[in-house]
Parts: sequence; C-alpha cells; structure tokens
Amino acid sequence: MSAEELRTRFDAEDCIGRALRLDYVCCLKSRNPCKYRSEPAGTESVILDFYDSEDRFVFSVHFYLRPSGEIGATGLLDPKSLIGLDGVDDYV
Repeated sequence: MSAEELRTRFDAEDCIGRALRLDYVCCLKSRNPCKYRSEPAGTESVILDFYDSEDRFVFSVHFYLRPSGEIGATGLLDPKSLIGLDGVDDYV
C-alpha cells in the first residue's frame, strides 16, 4: 500500500479523532534524536502505537516533536501501520 493510500484510509477511519475520544490507548514505541538539519536542535523522532480497549494493536504514527511542542516537518502525524475496521493490516 502506498503512503498516500494509507493516509487516505487513516483519515477515512478517523483514527486521530477516535484516539482523542479515548477509543484507543497510546504507547510510546520509540523516541530518538532527529537527524535532519532542517529541524531545530533538540527535535525528536517519535513513533506512537495505539491499541483498542482489548489491547489489540490498531495503528502507529511517526512525527517529529520540536522542543517547542510543535509537530515538525509537514506538521502532520504520518501513519505507518493500520489495522483497519475490516481487520486488514496495511502499512508502508
């Protein structure tokens, strides 16, 4: 699946909205220094995994967290993997 197709599915299933409504629990998967010079010093590369109420993996996202608390690069969460409502695992 292409990154664009995954993002479209991610948006269609309202993953972030559902996470904000506490349908999912967030878990820090990794947090490392950002290697891109275009981001401010101290920016971190972060991957979060999200799980449903039965502790089943639902999706993961990547983003750059700037020291200011802003999301770097595009300013958006970048979906990396999604177990859709249909139970199919899609990833880039």
